[in-house]
Amino acid sequence: MISSIKKITNNLFYLKLAKVEDCSLCGKELLTQIEQLIEQQIPINARLIFDTGDNNCNAFCTDNFLAGMAYFKSIAYVVKQETATRDPWLHAMLVHKKNNNTHYCDSYDEAYTWSLFQDQKEA
Repeated sequence: MISSIKKITNNLFYLKLAKVEDCSLCGKELLTQIEQLIEQQIPINARLIFDTGDNNCNAFCTDNFLAGMAYFKSIAYVVKQETATRDPWLHAMLVHKKNNNTHYCDSYDEAYTWSLFQDQKEA
């Protein structure tokens, strides 16, 4: 299952995936969490820092999960290092197709800084 979406600032949230055993459940759980956040008055201009953790998210991501990505105004996607068995760019590009304001970052710190800069740019 995915871990919960954590509030960092008023309109910045952080999602690091826990161990995902079934991609279809991951998408359904994400949508459920977003619905709960909406009920708690999540801002319409909310931004997300997204980290896939140790999961090998792939090009077969569910539509539910991608629909959840479309909710956020921007996504700072922490892209892990490519290995012989893992190409994180396939999943990162899927997220980008659903949310054009996706920026690829090397670390949480870079993602946080980029997200804050997006707010300052629009202020």
